[in-house]
Amino acid sequence: MAEGPPFVILALPRSRTAWLAYWLTYGGWLCGHEQLRYCRSMEDVRSWLAMPKTGTVETAAAPFWRLIPADVRIVTVRRPKVEVVRSTIALGYNARAAEEMIGRLDRKLDQVEARRSVVRVEFDELRTAEGAKRLWEAVLPLPFDECWYHALAALNVQYSAELMTRYVIAHEKQLMEFRAEAKLAHRLRRKWVKPLKVRQKELV
Repeated sequence: MAEGPPFVILALPRSRTAWLAYWLTYGGWLCGHEQLRYCRSMEDVRSWLAMPKTGTVETAAAPFWRLIPADVRIVTVRRPKVEVVRSTIALGYNARAAEEMIGRLDRKLDQVEARRSVVRVEFDELRTAEGAKRLWEAVLPLPFDECWYHALAALNVQYSAELMTRYVIAHEKQLMEFRAEAKLAHRLRRKWVKPLKVRQKELV
């Protein structure tokens, strides 16, 4: 079966992320969904991405884009912010909090696209075989299976927001500790990587 580098798909919540993970688990490849919730250290992240035929779809990883290894393929799925906010509020979330959170994540996706090699796919493109094929070919080293796409296209795959909330509450201490480690690593990388590149150019 075809080998290839790992991939990460970054998106806002409510952007068919659970469906993408189900659809892209194919041909020996495993695509996780919100895999960060299971990580307790950066070493866990590295171990996950080191597994053969591995990818993941994440809605909370964009703020830490500098920590994504250079050999990992990145795709962004962009759903209009207003639609995501509306969908999030419909789940019972506070309107102001939803707007602030979604706005912050949306800006981070802009930042990823500006500074990394990224394939951008619009949310509505997933409704077409042509758009889905473009995403598929960006992450999987396998021929596009149009029959598999049409078999799942109308399937509504969702992870329960209630179950996610319960998991986060139950593991809040561990998740906050991991978040603090990631934020520190991200700050250090932002502080040192750019100056290093500038110094390298000066030496050329």
